[in-house]
Amino acid sequence: PWAKKMVGSFAGFKNRYNEVERRWFDKFDRHICRLMGTPLLAAGLKLNSKDVCTRAIGMGATVTVTNLEELTKLGVDVAGKFKTRFGMVGLSILCADMGLVD
Repeated sequence: PWAKKMVGSFAGFKNRYNEVERRWFDKFDRHICRLMGTPLLAAGLKLNSKDVCTRAIGMGATVTVTNLEELTKLGVDVAGKFKTRFGMVGLSILCADMGLVD
């Protein structure tokens, strides 16, 4: 009886479960993108590829001050916005999303 009060109906249970599943997937997807983005950024810097580096940052690659200096030399606008799966986002928001505060 208490479970039925919390969920209501099967449709209510399904909606609640789908929302939880979506949030878990979003967290997992962000984590995997970050894991792939960091080596992608290193490869892009090694190849001097502005497009690859920009994509890697949009994936959530961990960026250091040294990386930012190299990106600036490549012509990447580090003060601009980067394409992510959540839309166009600035570097400060990407770093905050990763938990980086400095």
